[in-house]
Amino acid sequence: MFCPKYKGIQDVIKVHEAKDLATPRLCDVQCLECGHIVYYQPYDLGSTLNAIPKKDLESE
Repeated sequence: MFCPKYKGIQDVIKVHEAKDLATPRLCDVQCLECGHIVYYQPYDLGSTLNAIPKKDLESE
């Protein structure tokens, strides 16, 4: 992500946990160049991390 003010790279400073797995997580990010903070940005767009399809589990 890039800072809307100075186009610097943004670093995740906080991840807001979702109430359930269907709700996307949000995060707060801070510009490494100017320190500008942007709140409640999409973190993982609601997808689960390292999801394994059910049919792959049955074949093992």
